[in-house]
Amino acid sequence: MEDQALKNYFHFDEGDLMANRNGQLSPKQQQALVSDQKSGRLWGVVGGFGCGLGLLAIASIFPIVFIPVGLASLQSHEAGGAIGAFIGAGVWALIWGGIGVFALWSGFSSIVDKPTPLTLQRVAGPVNLVGVERTSGGEHHHTYIQHELHIGGQEWDVDSSLAGYIMQGDVYAVYFVVDEGIQSLERLSAARPA
Repeated sequence: MEDQALKNYFHFDEGDLMANRNGQLSPKQQQALVSDQKSGRLWGVVGGFGCGLGLLAIASIFPIVFIPVGLASLQSHEAGGAIGAFIGAGVWALIWGGIGVFALWSGFSSIVDKPTPLTLQRVAGPVNLVGVERTSGGEHHHTYIQHELHIGGQEWDVDSSLAGYIMQGDVYAVYFVVDEGIQSLERLSAARPA
């Protein structure tokens, strides 16, 4: 029951575990990870170009309005008003245009950057499931407990329900891909009595 619960929790099956034991990703795992990478790259491209174009549009609004105001001020010999309008339009365009160009560059980088190699790694050691107090960002800070699974010098954020499936101190082997998370795991031995 415990083994099946862990398989359900981490979304792997016996075929995945067998491939992982041999130092490889199963075809199913490979396909899922490649799909996740493609999806992440797509969101990077769409987000980068979408934000970039939106910010460049925002950058152009202020100059479109205030350059004519500055020109009208020059014609009526109000140099102070003209200078203020031109400076305001220039600063606005530089700030928002710069952020827009950076967003476009991020979108372009998502196209040309090569995906991270999907290298399966293995660690083994006693389980240490801990609750870590964290504080959320934003306007209203609140403190919450995030559970972490520590094995063999590695750590992963997990749900508190994992405590029902895994015994503190038992020795597990974990098969994982950096930045992609745990692919499978297996219990090697029970905790040594104190």
